Amino acid sequence: MLVIMKGRLFLHVVCMLTYFIHVIMVPSVSSQQCSTIRLAPIKFSISTSRNTTGHWTAQLSLQHSGDKFNSGDQETGAWEVDLEQTTEILEDRETVLLEAKVTAPPLKAGPDYELVPGVGYYKFHMTLKPWDEAKKTCSKEGGHLVILNSERELEVVQGIFRRYPKVKDGWENDFALVGFHDMYKEGQYQTVLGASLESTGFVKWAALEPSDKNKVENCGCIHRNEPMYDVGCNNLMAFFCEQELW
Repeated sequence: MLVIMKGRLFLHVVCMLTYFIHVIMVPSVSSQQCSTIRLAPIKFSISTSRNTTGHWTAQLSLQHSGDKFNSGDQETGAWEVDLEQTTEILEDRETVLLEAKVTAPPLKAGPDYELVPGVGYYKFHMTLKPWDEAKKTCSKEGGHLVILNSERELEVVQGIFRRYPKVKDGWENDFALVGFHDMYKEGQYQTVLGASLESTGFVKWAALEPSDKNKVENCGCIHRNEPMYDVGCNNLMAFFCEQELW
């Protein structure tokens, strides 16, 4: 079974041996996760044998590969493999249970992304762009416009933003684009990955927001010191990209 968790990738294989080995490997990944998760090719095998004393032994082999020339695919640590074997004898039938867990390290983020442990990788772009162009920039880097999932994440992003007190002249200096919009249906906000805004678990608007001034404010942004605003999608603004902790 392949299970994706934030920060780690777990490959969980259970083998039942009753004079033969049965390996179950069922991927379980949502369509939303598929848009950002990158997996290296994996070759996985388990062999068992019985020694002269009658004890079962198991040997696990794992090979994986990646593109060493693509810095975005470099891993941040070693792969870990745990293998447990138990034997159960019932009447004249002997069953061997092999349980293997392979833990892959998170992938290294793209250039200039800052790691905030337990939260994510973030990059602040000072090059001013409209929302759609900002979205494309993040995608090219292997990430997406930041999606806020908690008060903690909002504080992290605003903390990075405050390091850059001067981005441009005018009111836009205090705002940065983030990953939500209501382009498709007025008032129904969704993230840049296509999920509803409510599904993020964190929706916190600034006072009197969303205002949808002149019915053209369909894209999301945050203020240096305040939470979420809606803003015109064609406004040229700084923006935040995010890469997940896999």
